[in-house]
Amino acid sequence: MKLSTDLRTDEKNILTSWRSPQDPGIGNFTSTIEPLEIPQSFVWKNGYPYWRSGPWNGQIFLGMPYMKSFYKHGMDVVNDHLGSAYLIFTNLNSSILMYYVLKSSGNLEEKLWSAEKGEWLITWSSIVNECDVYGTCGAFASCNAQDEPVCSCFPGYEPKNKDEWNAGKWSSGCKRKTPLRCQKKCR
Repeated sequence: MKLSTDLRTDEKNILTSWRSPQDPGIGNFTSTIEPLEIPQSFVWKNGYPYWRSGPWNGQIFLGMPYMKSFYKHGMDVVNDHLGSAYLIFTNLNSSILMYYVLKSSGNLEEKLWSAEKGEWLITWSSIVNECDVYGTCGAFASCNAQDEPVCSCFPGYEPKNKDEWNAGKWSSGCKRKTPLRCQKKCR
């Protein structure tokens, strides 16, 4: 498998999701490597960031705390520092069957065949909890998967839409409780 982006030629090799688990039409999610200063893997939803791996340090993606340096097992990122980067996966053990899939939900998964169980097992998933998804809590809020609810407004802020917030829909974010003084003078 190879995901790549070349900014000079505007060419991309991407992974695309299905529309739904039953419909193999082109879905809303794509995944590729972005040749930023330090390359990162992204999942995009309709062209907007949905998930990112964090920067590649030569062994792991730093935004994936569960990825250890020994994890690499055939994964590598190449960056020419001229606008081109690619992520390549080569199965180092041909006796192990595995593949990557971008689900219609936007979750990127690694699956491994278990002959013992006779089924594909998920061995890695990009989205572990709600906080892994971009914009879960909206502006001026933080996300902590250990908290209930996972989203909370920064000090001095309150939910922008309290009804949505209380229903567990936090993406509208938070707003200041009191306006800044400069805003009072301007009005």
